Amino acid sequence: MKKTITAIILCISTINAVEKPEFCTKLEASTIDREHCKHWKMKESEREMNNYLSAAQKRYSDDKKFISLLQKSQAMWIKYSESECLTYEHQWSGGSISTYMYLECKLHMTKQRTYRIWDNYLTFMDSTPPLLPEPKTREGEN
Repeated sequence: MKKTITAIILCISTINAVEKPEFCTKLEASTIDREHCKHWKMKESEREMNNYLSAAQKRYSDDKKFISLLQKSQAMWIKYSESECLTYEHQWSGGSISTYMYLECKLHMTKQRTYRIWDNYLTFMDSTPPLLPEPKTREGEN
């Protein structure tokens, strides 16, 4: 049963994958192109995080208390990450890079949150394979 659920989740996550847009492939990208690309990467990382979150909710679907706590922690994390990244962006205020730095912060924090969801709720203490592959925590990881 676990293997079937894992296969279904992996199929869904690959079906939703989107090809990298052209503005993310330019070597001589403008500030606007870099912001668009970073925004696209952030949205892709949010999609991945939501897939991992859904898998955790599916794994513990019989435990109403767990689902409630997970939803509450996710809502709190969203508020925290927004506050943290707005603070980080403020360090760069007055410059054209401030939006890019905000998006970079959001991307990094989302990747970290995805990893925490995977590690806490989608892995097992024994040799059972995790329900989803280990997520990458940094851009460029394979």
